[in-house]
Amino acid sequence: MNSLLLDADVIIDANTLGFWNQLVSKNKIYVASTVWRNEALFYVTRKGQRKRIRLSHLLKAGIIIEVQATVNQQKNLISKFGCMFSPRLDPGETESLCILQSNDSLMFCTFDTAAIMALGLLGISHRGISLEKALIQCGLNRTLEYKCSEKRFKSTLKRAKQMRIMGQGLSQDIISFL
Repeated sequence: MNSLLLDADVIIDANTLGFWNQLVSKNKIYVASTVWRNEALFYVTRKGQRKRIRLSHLLKAGIIIEVQATVNQQKNLISKFGCMFSPRLDPGETESLCILQSNDSLMFCTFDTAAIMALGLLGISHRGISLEKALIQCGLNRTLEYKCSEKRFKSTLKRAKQMRIMGQGLSQDIISFL
C-alpha cells in the first residue's frame, strides 16, 4: 500500500475512468487542501455529463487525509524557481510540492508536466510516481493515455534533471547554492 499525495489531475481522471474507489481502497490517499477545495471539483463522464467530485465525506470518514502547507512554505518554494518556470505550477501543485518536501513518507502522483518538472528541478524526483506505476503497484492494471504513463513520467524527469544540471528553471540564488 502506497501513501500517495494526489494531484487534481489524478483525482479527476480516476473518477472519469471509473477507478477512483479502487485507487482509494488500495492506497493511503492524501490530498492538499487547495486540490480538494478548489481544483478537483468535477469530472466529465464519457457521455459528456458533468459530475461533482465529492471528497468531503471521504475526508470526514478518515478515508483520505487532508494536508496543508503554509503560505510562507509556498512562497519559499516558488522563490526557488526562475521566473520562466514558476508560473506554470498551479496552486494545488505548489502546495503539494511543499507538503512533499516536509513529509518523507509520501509519493506525489501527478501527470502534470510542470509538476513533474518541478520534482526534477528540486532534486526530489524519487518522490514522484506516475499514475501508471501507482496503479500497477496496487494491482490495478489499466490501459491509460500516454500522459499518465511511466514512460512519459521518466522522460519528463530526465528533461528536468538536465535543466537542473544546466542551471535552467531555478532562481539564480538556488543555482549558486548548487
